[in-house]
Amino acid sequence: MALFNWNKNDKDDEKKASHEDSGQAADAGQTSAAGQSSEASETPHESEPSSNTSGQQSDQLPDTGHQPAPQPTVDNFGTRNLVVEALEQVGCQYDIDENSGDFIFNYQGEQFIIQASDEYQFIVLRDLWWYDAPLTDLTAVSFIQRAVNLCNISGPAKLMYSIDEQGGRIWVHTQFDTPFIKEMPKIGAFMQTLLSMMLRSHHDFYRRLEQIRQEEYSKNNG
Repeated sequence: MALFNWNKNDKDDEKKASHEDSGQAADAGQTSAAGQSSEASETPHESEPSSNTSGQQSDQLPDTGHQPAPQPTVDNFGTRNLVVEALEQVGCQYDIDENSGDFIFNYQGEQFIIQASDEYQFIVLRDLWWYDAPLTDLTAVSFIQRAVNLCNISGPAKLMYSIDEQGGRIWVHTQFDTPFIKEMPKIGAFMQTLLSMMLRSHHDFYRRLEQIRQEEYSKNNG
């Protein structure tokens, strides 16, 4: 899905005049031979070349009054179109939420959301609802909270947890806020780095959670 539509064919077709065969305009009785007249009619007519004011042949097409459409470069991209360019370079197909305008896409089996506005030169990248536990398991809830806090001390991505009281579960999410401007080189590679960093936050969380479990087990069974 693209947010822009560049028209690269905004030129009118140029019509060129053909040379008229003077032999066809002359009276048939003035033709010296029927064979010569037949040969002239079978010869294709060449279009007259465009010429400049000095009478010399020019390689430029005549000015039709239409300017070609600008090429889609990052110089005329807003923040949202930069996101489109980056996702296309990474190879991610995306949908746009009808209400929020957020980009929704999958990368390596995980669903991500990007919040972006042309009014700001940064984006918010989110990975929601990727780990949970029942609220009735107070030990699991405590371990999750401790693991999230430890990850936020060392990791660049921000881990958060939320309480779903109706569903009776605690959920873990990841979020990362970053500038996103056209001056960044290799915008697609930068997006891929962000996504990989978000996935690494999963591994960091699981590692911290397992450490906490082992510590508690050793403390209680030491």
